[in-house]
Amino acid sequence: MKNDEKFEAALSDIIVKWESLSTSQKQAILDRVENSTTASHSTEHLKLQSSFYLPTKSKL
Repeated sequence: MKNDEKFEAALSDIIVKWESLSTSQKQAILDRVENSTTASHSTEHLKLQSSFYLPTKSKL
């Protein structure tokens, strides 16, 4: 089975399971995804800041 076929099968399973969830369960999942996405953006932002700061500090 190709990766695309595996992906399509997994996606179909996810959609079926998602549709069977209650509204509150869906909201809880969306909240968790939003929180983890926000956290990863914050981490990436800090990495960018530190990568800028280190070369700047060495020039001082």
